[in-house]
Amino acid sequence: MFLLLTSNVWSQSYTKSDAVKQLLADKDFSSAYDILIHMDSLNFNDKEKAFLKFDFAKVCLALDKHELAYSNALQAKSIFSSINDLESLFDINKLLLDVLGVLQKPTTAKQAIVAENCSIANLLNDVEKQIYCYGKKALIAIDQKNFQEAVLLFQSIDQLARRENKKDLVIKNLSNIGVAHYLNGNYDSTFHYYKQKEELLKKNNDIDELAYLYNNFGQLYNQLEDYPNAINHFNKALELELTKESKSTRLIFIENIATSYANNGDFEEASKSYAELNTLRDELEPNQLMSVIQELETKYQTAEKEKNLLISETKSQKRLSTIYFITTAAIALLLLSGLFYNNQRKRKLLAQKEHELEKRRADAVLKNQELATIDAMISGQEKERKKLAEELHDHLGSSLTTVKLYFENLKSNVKDKQGLEVYYRTEKILDDTYETIRSMSHTRNNGVLASKGLIPSVESLAYKISSSGELHVNVIHHGLDKKLESSLELVIFRTVQELLSNVVKHAKATECFVNLTSYEDNLNIMVEDNGIGFNATHLIENDGMGLHSIEKRIEHLEGSFEIDSHLGRGTTINIDIPYYDQPTNS
Repeated sequence: MFLLLTSNVWSQSYTKSDAVKQLLADKDFSSAYDILIHMDSLNFNDKEKAFLKFDFAKVCLALDKHELAYSNALQAKSIFSSINDLESLFDINKLLLDVLGVLQKPTTAKQAIVAENCSIANLLNDVEKQIYCYGKKALIAIDQKNFQEAVLLFQSIDQLARRENKKDLVIKNLSNIGVAHYLNGNYDSTFHYYKQKEELLKKNNDIDELAYLYNNFGQLYNQLEDYPNAINHFNKALELELTKESKSTRLIFIENIATSYANNGDFEEASKSYAELNTLRDELEPNQLMSVIQELETKYQTAEKEKNLLISETKSQKRLSTIYFITTAAIALLLLSGLFYNNQRKRKLLAQKEHELEKRRADAVLKNQELATIDAMISGQEKERKKLAEELHDHLGSSLTTVKLYFENLKSNVKDKQGLEVYYRTEKILDDTYETIRSMSHTRNNGVLASKGLIPSVESLAYKISSSGELHVNVIHHGLDKKLESSLELVIFRTVQELLSNVVKHAKATECFVNLTSYEDNLNIMVEDNGIGFNATHLIENDGMGLHSIEKRIEHLEGSFEIDSHLGRGTTINIDIPYYDQPTNS
């Protein structure tokens, strides 16, 4: 009677009744399925039919009726497309992507739907939808093992999220960028983004997310077979008091640290961790780890027996030492001659080492001279720029202004049309010349930093490069609220300028990201591109890209300079500079 009544009522209109809403909210998909499959849609308009198919597809997906979900979703999409309901078309495409993932359909089918949704998001100018599309594109790129593309897409999400001030999304997306870098083999970049997220989570006091991040750190160290560091980070995760799903999450952390202890050969600690894990699982899933614990305890007991056996053998050898004494004495005579020979050889080696030490000292002197030369060159260049700007502005600029005043006085003496035409042409040449000199003066006068500041100057540089259309440069900055010492700002700008020049000249890239991040007492500069990359194993002095000079400049600022580049997989250059207490030696 209930089914018949609901069918009669909803045959007039379907806008997802409260009953269906409640069933879906309660995840009672079986009851929702019974209602929807018996519904008479004969008198529904197109939009109502589309929503009926949409809801039925969602219910079928939840009940693992995947083919039925797929066919109904396609029917709903066809109707939404015909009535040009873009919002609903976007939503049904999202459902289709979920169904395609379960059915393991070809990636090309997913790409077509994602491309359609991206077009809709741009038409609607909806940032939330654009972020969703970038995320889906990144997952497809990862599925196709195009990890560099995934990095760039996640970084596009980061830009949008920062622009819209979506702080929670910025923090969550840092892990995505880190994971994409990890899959691309750029482990330094992975740690960089994880550390950025760690700083933000500490500021927000987000205990749960911080614990999950420490777990991710531990897993990363596990992959790199750095088990002590993995154990350290799993312990950090366990020390935090979680606010939600604490037991089930703690279960994961303990299992991970137990695995790390076992991989590190510390079977005693691994056994303790598995015992704790067993106690915790007794409350959730009892009696599932006994066999594992017993196996580890057996390994630990075996190790103890081997140790005791070794001690026993050592004692036996001591009893036999008297027997070997005479033989040892004879051998000692032979050894004396060998020691004499070794002593002579060691003297030669010592002389060689002293020679090498002297060479290193000489190299250190040359290095200091080289750093001083670089500083002098930078200082000289900037002084020359400033001097030239002053000369242009004060002398040539003033002279042109005077010439223009005298020239304007001649206008009253020009009567004929041809003479006026010549006058105006000459006046335009004077104006253009004055503007050119003014522009040159502005450009040469410290380049940027005199009026704009570091971040606007870098953004202006990025805009000029991007305007060519061949390379798009994105600037992302965070935490640079304080103005830096002027000479340090200048060195940073020139460094970024040189690195971007290298990308333009050598990388053959289409996308480049410049990240400027302040954390604690350090400034981090990261320049990433999706270009052809190069072999960074050996950084030679005359590399044609100025990287050696940049490295020396950063060393002089007591900073660090790292290159992460592989052929065909782009380049990441990571620079850390201490700056709040930075000496003014640049």
